[in-house]
Amino acid sequence: MNNILSTTVLAASLTFCGFANAGTHIEEVFDCTVKDGKTMADVNAANANWIKFVNKKVKGGGINSRAVTPLVGDFGGFVVVDSFPDLTSWVAMKAAMETKDGLKVGGAVLDTVDCSSSRLYSSTN
Repeated sequence: MNNILSTTVLAASLTFCGFANAGTHIEEVFDCTVKDGKTMADVNAANANWIKFVNKKVKGGGINSRAVTPLVGDFGGFVVVDSFPDLTSWVAMKAAMETKDGLKVGGAVLDTVDCSSSRLYSSTN
């Protein structure tokens, strides 16, 4: 089932790649909380390893990620914003995360956070 879902996401993403123009960036946003016994420092360390991994595996790199904590409002969680130069690099990241090394790096991130939802945005400069 997981392979079918991954293949479906990959196929749909490749279809949409043609619609992304040069001035468009892709932002994947996750709503998260820190797992019990973990700290934001743990989250940031795991996220830094994820950034290194995906930039090494995705041709052209240029991928960034930030854990964004609230200054005002609901302090019950935070968002993680993963930024990609284009939809093609987002698709390549998804493929890299399905590898043995990708699952290990992703697992280290998931050891620190619980994320309840995510969204994929297109942003222009």
